[in-house]
Amino acid sequence: MTTLARRYMITAEVFDVQQAIELGLVHQQASESNLNELRDNWIKLIQKTAPHASRKIKSMLTRLSTQDGLHNEQKANIRLMSETRTSSEGQMGLRAFLEKRPPPWS
Repeated sequence: MTTLARRYMITAEVFDVQQAIELGLVHQQASESNLNELRDNWIKLIQKTAPHASRKIKSMLTRLSTQDGLHNEQKANIRLMSETRTSSEGQMGLRAFLEKRPPPWS
């Protein structure tokens, strides 16, 4: 836990959206008028990711959030990244990158 997280948890200090962005708690601010557009853009970005790799990353992030962080998960994460990179999907993505073309799932 960061010292900033501790600060806000202990003090219950109120902060505005700009401070939340600066702290990394919020990615961007949206108004009601552009909320759907921003949501749709995020969905398009997510849909361009490799499906299998995305599932693996989500699983890893869940484990990291429920355990003592990267240190305890280091070996599992190294294995996960290696398996993902050497999988057929990983190889297709790498090949597409080297050939400067979009991968088949994007």
